[in-house]
Parts: sequence; C-alpha cells; structure tokens
Amino acid sequence: MEGEGALILSLGELNRIEPGVIEIVPHEGVEVTSRMVLELHDYLELTVQERLGVLVNQKYAYSYTWPAMQIFGASPHIVAEALLLNGDTWLQRLSNEFYRLAPRGGAWQTEIFDHYNEALDWLRGFL
Repeated sequence: MEGEGALILSLGELNRIEPGVIEIVPHEGVEVTSRMVLELHDYLELTVQERLGVLVNQKYAYSYTWPAMQIFGASPHIVAEALLLNGDTWLQRLSNEFYRLAPRGGAWQTEIFDHYNEALDWLRGFL
C-alpha cells in the first residue's frame, strides 16, 4: 500500500499517509454500512501486516449505520481511530462524541480532533 495513489472503496477514499497510518475520506453523503466496513477489513487483511492508526477525515458529511459503527475498528490491524472534524458545528461534535462513546466490539481507541497534525501525532503514539 505504501507509495500507491488513493484507493477508492465503497465507503470512500483510502490513502496511506505514512507507515502505520491511513486516512479515510468518506464519500459525500454516504451511509457507511457494515458491508462497506467489512470490505475495508478484507482489504486490510490482504494488504497490511502492521498495526494501523486510521484518520477519518470528515471532509464531507456522511453517516454510519449502527452495525457499521460497532464493527469499524474490529479489524485486528486497527488500533486507533482519529476523527478529524471539518468545521466545528455542535451537531458534528455531538454525533462524533456519540460514536466515540458507543459500545462496540474490538479494543481500538477513538478520539476527536480539530487539527490534522494533532490527530497524526496522537495516532503515532499507538504505533
């Protein structure tokens, strides 16, 4: 995956930022389903050997189904997820806080960030 261009999956664009860190930019208006999350997990299983930090860049508005929310980080490769806000509306912050605190499978950590570099630094702490 290193050195490749962006990969387009059904949930959005996947970019390798650096070893151990990927960025996902969900498609505008997409509702992320468990099928889409499993597609991501399958891709990671086939192409990645290391532990990953995932930066979800909320450049566009999107939503998750409840089942997708519960399994997103259940891949053994995903150890942390940084949610990068695009703008600071109270509704976006509230929905991200709900996502962060929702009960789910897997042992990954999730935090919300306003700044790209802060999100990357936090992710690097898990690698």
